[in-house]
Amino acid sequence: MFTYSTQLKILVRGYCQETKWRDEHYVPETINEHLEISRVTVGAFQLACSSFVGMGDVVTKEMLDWLLTYPELLKCFTTFVRLSNDIASTKREQTGGHHASTIQCYMLQHGTTMHDACDNIKELIEDSWKDMMRHYLKPTEQTNIVARTVVDFARTGDYMYKKTDAFTFADTIKDMIELLYVKPT
Repeated sequence: MFTYSTQLKILVRGYCQETKWRDEHYVPETINEHLEISRVTVGAFQLACSSFVGMGDVVTKEMLDWLLTYPELLKCFTTFVRLSNDIASTKREQTGGHHASTIQCYMLQHGTTMHDACDNIKELIEDSWKDMMRHYLKPTEQTNIVARTVVDFARTGDYMYKKTDAFTFADTIKDMIELLYVKPT
């Protein structure tokens, strides 16, 4: 089991690995090799775990310990967010000499075009969503609040990456955030 500080160290190591890949112009040979690092560097795991810390008595130490084992529910969530991010940002990132994404790894592994790789990655996103829903609807070790919170984060990620990379271009979701939090009906 990892502590939260260990998870932050893993995040930083992942950033360093991606920087090394970029500097060496290395493209991982398989999408799974890329996902081993990029699931971490998307930051979704850290965001989800951080959100539970502030929930007071609702979340127990045992629940936090379980989360730090990186259960399948969180693996599905981080895969979903990483793939969604890469679909939304890959064309822009490739024009700026950015590091390889899951799209380029898929292209290399399967010898496909970017268009075909994106279509196949979209199927993997759907599969991640289905797997997440399976874990949500059939909770085992986690309480419903944990599963529901992770799914709600996934919904947010889906919204942010549905049409554009709204994380990078946050002004595209400014109106939605204002309606939710500043001027709720």
